[in-house]
Amino acid sequence: MSWFSTVGFGQAQVTFKDLLNYDLIQLGGYTGSEPTVRRTVLGSASDVVIETYGYVSRGGRFVRYKDFNNHYYHGHDVGANSQDHLFLKRVAGSWTVLGSEAVDLDDWTAYRYKLEVSGNTFKCYRDDMTTPKFTVVDTTFSSGLYGLASHYGGGTSNHPCTKFYEVKVNGVDYNEPLTLDKIWLWGLFPSKISYGVISVNTILLPPATDGWIQAKVESHQAGLSMRFKDHANHYWIDTEEPATTRDFRLGKSVNGVETVLGVEAIDINKYTLYTLKLEVYGSTLKAYRDDMTTPKITATDTSITGSGYRAIFNWSGYGEEFFQEVSYG
Repeated sequence: MSWFSTVGFGQAQVTFKDLLNYDLIQLGGYTGSEPTVRRTVLGSASDVVIETYGYVSRGGRFVRYKDFNNHYYHGHDVGANSQDHLFLKRVAGSWTVLGSEAVDLDDWTAYRYKLEVSGNTFKCYRDDMTTPKFTVVDTTFSSGLYGLASHYGGGTSNHPCTKFYEVKVNGVDYNEPLTLDKIWLWGLFPSKISYGVISVNTILLPPATDGWIQAKVESHQAGLSMRFKDHANHYWIDTEEPATTRDFRLGKSVNGVETVLGVEAIDINKYTLYTLKLEVYGSTLKAYRDDMTTPKITATDTSITGSGYRAIFNWSGYGEEFFQEVSYG
């Protein structure tokens, strides 16, 4: 039985928990001065309880988020020496530690955390979900967004990306349909593999020989795959970002060699949300953009046969990709 929620005959709508079930959701690390690049918004509320389980090298949960420079943050920071479990606030871009647990945590160990927010009281739990490790009282922010974050690391050998296996909000598994900000893939290296952890910028969906995958994408360099065997062998569509124009492409990767099978010459705007669809039946490949009735590109190819995963991916060395309304059939 599929983990994925069915929507109509032969179609499935991917939800947040689906990605956790497939063990393939991971937030890359925030680097440099670029803000909000590692933020997954779950909702908006003054009071909330967020519980997570996973690897969190330098990541955690944010609440009452106004913007990148103004919010509360409950996290695990392996760079904090013997005070790795922290609760902070950021006001006008400046961090203040409001509470901490004096413990030296390991960045390769999965921990369970819970942040309980009620009025001016913030209770911070680690592993033991009945007794908080510390409690903070603060009145700076009264409402805002809440969600998941990773603010450093980007998959280096010392600081792996934040990886969540379980996410609960107010005691219930979070399982909303994907919307903008729900999944943001961070491209680290062209190999698409982080150091010894898991795939960092490819999410694999149920396999098929024939079928389609569709999503709304806002991207630098991202796309969709069919018959995905591995990163070196699959059919794909993507939004290319060369120095001049950004084309919509249909192609294949065979033993690591990429071949473009067709191109729609259009200047893709990386800050615009496009609806993309890849359809593969037998040797016929069709690529759609925005208009789901008439393909922009059609090609014939027999290089990759048999069943393979459907997938969403980012192949950029450094780029962020929004995926919304992911579905397949």
